[in-house]
Parts: sequence; structure tokens; C-alpha cells
Amino acid sequence: MLFNIEKKRPRSSRKTQVKYLNKHIDKLQIYFHDNLEFYHFYRITVRNFNSLDKHYLSPNFRSLTSSKNSASGKGIS
Repeated sequence: MLFNIEKKRPRSSRKTQVKYLNKHIDKLQIYFHDNLEFYHFYRITVRNFNSLDKHYLSPNFRSLTSSKNSASGKGIS
């Protein structure tokens, strides 16, 4: 994204370049502001998944299916 903004930056006066860059900064700020709620949701989800990973991927975790199979004497074939 940054490459495209720089690639299309006008090669004219400094004032025109600043105006162009400010316009893109405004667009980016609007985008980030509009998607802030999703960003927070994502951060919370990742944090929760990481804690769930520690639980479910620990060597001491026994899933419900493995306990059912071992309790009934049936193995996974």
C-alpha cells in the first residue's frame, strides 16, 4: 500500500506533494477509525485463542472423544 502511494506521488512542488500525502493520511485515518472495533475484536480473539491453545495443546489435555473411547474400551482405528 505504501509503495503504491509513493509510486503515485506527484513529482511537482513540495506543496503539492504534502497535499497529496495529507490526503492519503486522512484516508488511512478514516479507514483505521472505521475498523477499530474489528481490530479490538481480533486482538481479543487472538489473546483468547492463545490461552486456549495452551490448554488444548498441553500434554495433559484429554479430549472428550479420547476419554469416551478409552472408557468404552474402543480404540480409534
